[in-house]
Amino acid sequence: MKRILLTVALASVTVHSAANGTEDPMRWHHGGMTVILHNGNKEFTSVAGDTPLDAARNVTCEGTRGCLISFAGHLIANNNAKTALEICALVDGQDLAPGCFPSWQNLPSDNRQSGKVTQGQHTVQTIIRDTSGGATVSAWEGDLTIYEKGN
Repeated sequence: MKRILLTVALASVTVHSAANGTEDPMRWHHGGMTVILHNGNKEFTSVAGDTPLDAARNVTCEGTRGCLISFAGHLIANNNAKTALEICALVDGQDLAPGCFPSWQNLPSDNRQSGKVTQGQHTVQTIIRDTSGGATVSAWEGDLTIYEKGN
């Protein structure tokens, strides 16, 4: 029952957040789990390298055995036959596993990453990694979930 309520709650937050464009991300924290949902639908042209989609934000892993950070991202873009790109998450400035690998062919793009962090403060950020620049990005969503390991 708790899982059903969480799913309904997250779905309603996602719908509300999508209507807000690139507003501040929604956050939810309860019982050892933190969820950060952020998205945008303001069209822009990508540039080569890593383009931040949001500001790096601090999160705290309170679990003495560490935490698992899981990322799910969705990117709607047209590469205009110029570049390869991917939506990805950075934790403490580094790619989450298995990494961030821009693609020429898989647009729209979905990406999943995850990794373990130690107890303490960490930074998380959503980016687009682009090989050459020049893509038209129409919309994106990045969902980060931090799970505390049981003690």
